[in-house]
Amino acid sequence: MKSKEVHFGIERHSENEDVQKMAYINRIILNIIEMQEIINNPEIKKRRENMNAICMSIRPEHLVNILNFKKTIEVRKRFPIGYRGWVNLYCTKDKENLLFDTSYGKDDMRSYTFYCRGKNKEDEQDVLLNGKVVARFFVDNVEEIIVDCYHRCYTSTLTPSELHHMSCLSSTDLYHYCFFYNYCPSAYAIHIAKLEIFDNPKTLADFDLEKAPQSWCYVEEK
Repeated sequence: MKSKEVHFGIERHSENEDVQKMAYINRIILNIIEMQEIINNPEIKKRRENMNAICMSIRPEHLVNILNFKKTIEVRKRFPIGYRGWVNLYCTKDKENLLFDTSYGKDDMRSYTFYCRGKNKEDEQDVLLNGKVVARFFVDNVEEIIVDCYHRCYTSTLTPSELHHMSCLSSTDLYHYCFFYNYCPSAYAIHIAKLEIFDNPKTLADFDLEKAPQSWCYVEEK
């Protein structure tokens, strides 16, 4: 019985190593493809050199936790791990989920409430935030998320419990999101710092965007 347990443990360890190797290879391939697109298109390269910030689309049910200072880690499958700078948060349009600012313009009593469609608006002064750029935060650290053979997600500095708590995601949701095709983990933990909530929400046009990014894109912050 003991020999089987030891053998089983070795198999799981080996499986975990293979998964991490595949993740590393996958990231290299994605980076090569992205670099080739830039090299082959001088206009993209020139435009990107002038961009000094990022605009990120985020669902209202996740954004409300950031605005209420509960969520301090944003998890994304693709993000430049060496990026240091501002990320502007665009609240996605959603017919089912609505996000309102219920602070009534009082900075010392600012609060945000996430409403589901069909729930009555409590006050006429509530401001709908869907479809607007409502805040920004500074990125000072981006970590690769590791997924082991026991379905645990963590980073080099965050335990599974800490990552789950700081991202406001369940352990199950984290595991399913972080796993790429062919069981290849590919995700990053973006540390949220210096959160600034705009008194007057901005529009995509303020960043010269005609439509919201699928996940995120580089922009020029004037």
